Amino acid sequence: IDQVFKVARIPAPGETVVSTGLSIVRGGKGQNQAVAAARAGASTIFIAAIGKDGFGGRTLEGLRDDRIDVSLVRLTSAPTGTALIAVAVDGENTIIVEGGANAALLGLTRADLSAIETADVLVMQLEIPLQTVAEAARAGRAGGTTVKEATVTGGGTRSDVWMQILADVCDARIVLRAGADAG
Repeated sequence: IDQVFKVARIPAPGETVVSTGLSIVRGGKGQNQAVAAARAGASTIFIAAIGKDGFGGRTLEGLRDDRIDVSLVRLTSAPTGTALIAVAVDGENTIIVEGGANAALLGLTRADLSAIETADVLVMQLEIPLQTVAEAARAGRAGGTTVKEATVTGGGTRSDVWMQILADVCDARIVLRAGADAG
């Protein structure tokens, strides 16, 4: 979920600014790409972990509304991943991400692997544990699935070893500027 605050300008460290508006929208790179694929007509399965909270319920409802198969979504006690985004009138933004339930997507089930191995395309984000991303990429590659991974620039650090593993099994890498979610 993205909580987007409209502000006159991005606050300096330690400064408080007053928001002129708030939007709470479904978001996150993975969800945004799944919705885009489904709306473009692709049969789409979403493999993810979300919280058993209000944001999780809202997320599932929205995915179902977009005719996305959510049968492989795991519900966890951790909160649904959330981003707090401040967007200034000049378009500059700053983002704080709480991964929440995303961290619970450790290891893929046989059903997950089967869906990945039989898919035409697998699109992944680096907002879930890297070992899960690598496991999914390897399963996709083994099944003949086109594997795509989206890298976020300007975000947290990722191990060079993991990045090389991904480079070895991904057919394409999509580089996004940090904060470029469609929201």
